[in-house]
Amino acid sequence: MAIVSRSIALADSSFTRVFRRSDRVRLRPDEDGDIIDVIRADLEPGLYHLTLRIHDIGGGRLTAIEEDIEVEAYPDGELGLSDLFLATSINDYEGAIRFRRGRWEVIPRPGRTYTRKVVPFYYEIYGLTMNSFGQTNYRVTAGVRHKEGRRRRPAFLGEAKPEVTFTFDQTGDQDWERGQLELDLTEAKYGTNILTLSVMDLQTGKAVAKQVEFDYQEPE
Repeated sequence: MAIVSRSIALADSSFTRVFRRSDRVRLRPDEDGDIIDVIRADLEPGLYHLTLRIHDIGGGRLTAIEEDIEVEAYPDGELGLSDLFLATSINDYEGAIRFRRGRWEVIPRPGRTYTRKVVPFYYEIYGLTMNSFGQTNYRVTAGVRHKEGRRRRPAFLGEAKPEVTFTFDQTGDQDWERGQLELDLTEAKYGTNILTLSVMDLQTGKAVAKQVEFDYQEPE
């Protein structure tokens, strides 16, 4: 068990501090020796500056991170897609409230590096159109493409086909949905890959997509 002292602060574009939290927690390292945790903050859409400081009490190590982050706006009535949340594992919720996403327990993968042949990820869809029966109908397509191969492909040939692809149609009874998928990387190439998820509202024809990069490494 690791004892960690941590401090996080967020300031908006006018340098006004909008969120701050400091505490000391006990966290159990995962099977890789990494310590994973989640801190939630309710923020308005906009640009923020993040400052995070972590002190390993037992080891005496101190680290600090500063970076700008953008909170995206999701207007009512417009089709939207959250960022893709890469995970170590996604299972039924069993009580770790900080990792809860609806009925699932989603353990983050902040390093975005995988050696196994499965990449689990979580996402949310907003602004789906409901028909006269109160139902939604949408299509989800996920694909993985090697980043280096994409860069070297001549522009006139268009986008290369992904090494991994998966498509399914779904119905629902609310205008937003949670989703999670696991992509098999058997046909993927080692190195930096790009995961793309697209969602099409089959009642309006509108579509939205998001991407995230991850590193797929050969097991040692």
